[in-house]
Order: sequence, then C-alpha cells, then structure tokens
Amino acid sequence: YLLAAESLFGGGLYDKSLPLYERAIKYALEEKNKKIHDIAVKGKVASLSKEGVSSQTKNKYLESSYLQLLSKEKDKDKRSLIYKDLFQHQLGRDDADDADKTLRAFSSEFPNDKGSTSIMLAKLLDYYKERKQKDKITAWTKDVESNRVHITDDLKDKLKEFSLAVEFEGVEVLVQEGNLDEAVRKYEEILNSKSSSNEAKKNASYNLASLYLKQNNG
Repeated sequence: YLLAAESLFGGGLYDKSLPLYERAIKYALEEKNKKIHDIAVKGKVASLSKEGVSSQTKNKYLESSYLQLLSKEKDKDKRSLIYKDLFQHQLGRDDADDADKTLRAFSSEFPNDKGSTSIMLAKLLDYYKERKQKDKITAWTKDVESNRVHITDDLKDKLKEFSLAVEFEGVEVLVQEGNLDEAVRKYEEILNSKSSSNEAKKNASYNLASLYLKQNNG
C-alpha cells in the first residue's frame, strides 16, 4: 500500500493516494511497523496540504491525520500546534463535542499555557452561548473554579459573565414584569441546583434576598 501511495503522490494524484496511505497506516499498526507508520502518516499529511485535494477528501481524512500525528509526535511545540489545528478543524465543522475533548486534552498536557487555552476556550464559549448550551458553559465554569483548567484572568471574568447570563436568562424579565413569585422560584432553583456554578449561586442568593424584601414590602 505504501509504495502505491507514494507512486500516486509522486504523480500528483493526491486524492487517490490518501486511501492507500490510510491502508498503509492500518497495516503498520497491525504489524507494529513504526517505520512504515511514520512514513505513511507523513505522506498522508503532505497529500492533504496539496492543492487540488477536494474538501470532501479533507473532511474525511484531516481529523484522523491530526490524531495520528499526535500519536507519534514527541516534540512539545509541534504537539501544541497539532492540538490547535485539530481544535479549529473540529469547531469549524460544528463538532463541538470533539473540540471540547481536544481542548481538555490540550489543557491537561499544557497546563501552563493559559493564553492558548483561553483563546480556544473563548471560541468554544461563543459557540455554546449562541446555541444556549447552559450545561456546557457551567461545566467549564466549574472546572475553572476548581483549578482543573487554567485560563487568563480576563477570560475568567468573561466566563463568569457568560455563566451568569445563561443562568439568569429570563429571570430579570420576570422581575420587570412584577412576577416576583416565579422569579423567586427560578432563583431558588439556581441556588439549589448542583449544576450551578459558585458564582451563579452567590448572585442568586443576593438577588433572592432582594426579592424577599420586595415581597414583604409589597
């Protein structure tokens, strides 16, 4: 498979070379042949970077190429770049679940690279916010609060804003409409929910105290 793939690559038939590189990689893994594996992965990645490769082919092979590169690459700087490219590719095709996993893997391997983690997380948060995925934002908020994920102070502030905006969505409207009983119920739900972030619970507690006063005075 490898010789055939290399021959097609040499002839500029990059689309056709990719399935054969993929088969060569599979064969190398089965036979535990590191030399063939590394050559095939390198050829596969090189083919994908060439002009003339269809977007359909790229979508089919690009993610597996990044994962294969990660499986063999030892250099930290190169691994960091692969993670970032993989994350961008996944989020770009609306695969937020895999992008989330990639970011968590990056953060675990590079805990001190707050800047890169923050850049990727900000993009992911925007994605979740647009789709009102409260549980995802809350999960990241909890991980940051517990220091399982390290990000910049600026993004910590933004994450708090995101989390609170999602948690309290609609409650302020109830207050403005004078529906205090329902607003109290919503804040109590936030306060008692295990999924709520610490920051959300603090704000819910403060707002509840204010609403209790309004109810008593009303």
